[in-house]
Amino acid sequence: MGAAVNEQSGAVARVRGLCQQIAYRTPGDHSTWDAYHEGQHDLAAAIEDTLDRAPAARTTSVLGFAESLLLMEALDRVVDELRDQVAAGDTSAQDDLERADALSAMLTRAASIELTLPTAPAAA
Repeated sequence: MGAAVNEQSGAVARVRGLCQQIAYRTPGDHSTWDAYHEGQHDLAAAIEDTLDRAPAARTTSVLGFAESLLLMEALDRVVDELRDQVAAGDTSAQDDLERADALSAMLTRAASIELTLPTAPAAA
């Protein structure tokens, strides 16, 4: 999560730098009036590109022992149902069974289970 925060800070710094490049009209100095409108579309596009490349804020939660067991139990039930489907001749369930078996084995060996979700945007 620390890397994402650093990348977000970097994106904000890049946007701030772009905004500092904006030319403003200076009252009484007509040479600055033309520069005021030039490049604004390019600036907006550069800011949008910078923000699009910035990673979304994320929240990571580590499942506790009980939640991990519930997840593993639920997956075991799915695997059992898929096994029954394959045994009954439904070959379309074979790929799902293999993926579920691999996931089950991975969960069994895992020291912890982390869920990383995008952070919901702040309510306006």
